Amino acid sequence: ENTMMIYVFVLMSSMRSLCSQFVRAKGYVKLYAIDGLLSTATTIFFNVLYLVVLKWGINGYMLAMISADTLSTLFLFYVAGLRRYLHIRGLNLSTSREMLRYSIPMIPNSIFWWVNNMASRYMIAYFMGEEYNGLFAVAYKIPTIIVLMSNIFMDAWQMSAVSDSPDKRASFFTRVFLFYQSLICTAASGLILFSKVITMILVSDSFYESWKYIPLLLLSTIFSCMSTFLGSVYMVEKKSMLNFITTGIGAVINVVLNFLFIPIFGVNGAAFATFLSYFVVFVLRVIDTRRFIPMHFHPMRLTFNTLVLLAQAFIMIFEVKGWIFFELILTVLMVVANMSALLATVAQLLLKRRPHPQHHEE
Repeated sequence: ENTMMIYVFVLMSSMRSLCSQFVRAKGYVKLYAIDGLLSTATTIFFNVLYLVVLKWGINGYMLAMISADTLSTLFLFYVAGLRRYLHIRGLNLSTSREMLRYSIPMIPNSIFWWVNNMASRYMIAYFMGEEYNGLFAVAYKIPTIIVLMSNIFMDAWQMSAVSDSPDKRASFFTRVFLFYQSLICTAASGLILFSKVITMILVSDSFYESWKYIPLLLLSTIFSCMSTFLGSVYMVEKKSMLNFITTGIGAVINVVLNFLFIPIFGVNGAAFATFLSYFVVFVLRVIDTRRFIPMHFHPMRLTFNTLVLLAQAFIMIFEVKGWIFFELILTVLMVVANMSALLATVAQLLLKRRPHPQHHEE
């Protein structure tokens, strides 16, 4: 009975996305940010109105989302004057074909990415039952901290990647990737160290056991984020088919390894299968993207970071005697190894923001 409302919800969500991305692409960054704040405020307002005051239940929740997206669409459309860009006579078949060639492979790519993220849960439920699936789902919430950091970074990064001049892209991608992997690996190292404490604070006692699955899920998230970063190369070069192919290979590997590992290793078998699938996607993209942008991946640093995180994961999972000491040492090593890259990028950003001295002629 909610089908029609779902259609309207998807329509208005898509319209808001279209308007906000167009505004962002036109360089109206402040308007884009203001819309984000207003959209959050109106979503909260309509949820309170429809759910708490009027008590409309699930229909109220969907209407709240529809109302907020509709207001956001109208706000962006009129404030940014998007009507100026609507010209029926401006439809161009060659441009439309080019857009479709780019867009259509992104649909199965999104499906395969969903398979990579969700296949483990269905197979854990099948092999081990809903109780373990619930623990796995709770454990997955901690790596979303890394995903949140990555999404904020990628929002800013993708615009820079597209607008940067082709002759400078290799050095630009290299610098950004070095900072990006240093940032998320250091964050993951800290989260592994405090995984027990975080779980104790954030979840109920009945789900405390979920901490055992956090370390390997953090590793899989790291390589998922770095694979997404390299997907930016395909975006810049408009090679969406390669994006789809590499993601598809990862999804197939994930499903196969889940079937093999879960019966033997349990829930952590699923986490390890997910890690390996994302690792394969990352390696494939490292090899392939160099054809388009010959960036340097700093393999020694990347190998060191991966080995440290793997060591932390297994020390934590098996609760090796004196594990706190080993975890602290490895986290400090991770911070020391990556601090120079992080500080260099922060210093560069601060220098760019510093106003240039004014020169006055006498």
